[in-house]
Amino acid sequence: MADTIRFSSTMTKISSNIKKDDVYACFTLKVIEDSSVRTFPGQFHTIDLGVFDSVATNDVFNKINIPAEDYNLGYKITFGGLEFGAKLESINATIKHTKDR
Repeated sequence: MADTIRFSSTMTKISSNIKKDDVYACFTLKVIEDSSVRTFPGQFHTIDLGVFDSVATNDVFNKINIPAEDYNLGYKITFGGLEFGAKLESINATIKHTKDR
């Protein structure tokens, strides 16, 4: 049985791409996590990211783009009541720290 990956997200971008005779929908999901609990993208355990600590405040970058197309990861996505196949092409992460008052 395949692992289930669950997270709350907002779709921030959608576009289409044509390759030969195939049409693909491309979309971006934005996930915001609490730095005390690593929930995303650690759930994509089949990719050896090697750059994320188990606690986000320990990460050593502010912004990173990780190409994932070579891993050829396919998923069955359920989003807003729709179910469809998808391929993970990249993971982008940005760390924003809130200022203490």
